[in-house]
Amino acid sequence: MASMLQSAHAGVSHQYFSVPVLSIKWGSSPLATLLNDVQAVTEALARGDAVFLDMAGVSSSTNAHAVSAQDVAAVVKALQEGSKALHVLGAVNCLDEKATIISREANLRVAPLSSRGGAPPAHKKVNTPAPAPSSSQPKQQQQQQQQQPAPAASPTSMIHIGAVRSGQQLYAEGTSLVVIGSVNNGAEVLADGDIHVYGHLKGRAVAGLGGSQTARVFAHQFDASLVGIADAFAMPDDFGSLSALLNKSVCVRLVSGDKASSSEVQREVAEGGTLIECGNGKKLLLSLLPTH
Repeated sequence: MASMLQSAHAGVSHQYFSVPVLSIKWGSSPLATLLNDVQAVTEALARGDAVFLDMAGVSSSTNAHAVSAQDVAAVVKALQEGSKALHVLGAVNCLDEKATIISREANLRVAPLSSRGGAPPAHKKVNTPAPAPSSSQPKQQQQQQQQQPAPAASPTSMIHIGAVRSGQQLYAEGTSLVVIGSVNNGAEVLADGDIHVYGHLKGRAVAGLGGSQTARVFAHQFDASLVGIADAFAMPDDFGSLSALLNKSVCVRLVSGDKASSSEVQREVAEGGTLIECGNGKKLLLSLLPTH
């Protein structure tokens, strides 16, 4: 993977896990200039690489070069349709509500992590506030509105039947994702909850995208090009020897701190599992699923 790449208005670093992070000096110059610099610093990346887009500074751009969601979307489009056909996994460093809104309006997933390591920043979920009850409403009706509980998130999983093809992305927002079929190389499956692939997982899979540390990825045949849980990611270069896991039924989960030395984890490793160091005191545990 390429080392640190830098130009006047953009840079690519690999200092957070093994996924490149594209940083841009948002608002420092017209969009056309930024796009030229983005193209320059991404030339050394491999075709089809996954990247995160760093949103730090997007909301503090000057009036002369204020950044909009359309500008961010233009950068994403240039990355996806350029000669490298890079794949944007999502936005990091959304340090305030405005940056979060711009990211989501540009159809970017806001990943709960910081590209510079450390604790993930707190992200506010952008909700439209409920209107205050009108004084002209009957008092009884106002009380009923106030007493109504907020609707609970649906526990129903998102189900996709059939293959997820190269270039296709599925995202299960607020729930788990079940794929009854294979995830081809170049495809991507994302979920705020768990991911279940009843087929061959060759593409990218990121569970717990909303920050869940307990989310898991289950694959009937594991050969992923990238796998992640919450703010921990790994790619084939990190996997080491996967002879006991390749094309087998595998579960991927997050292990933090001293839990890596627990008897349960060590037993799974002894039975053919693999622990992958992801930085920031976190590891991914890839273990074999029982076949009967």
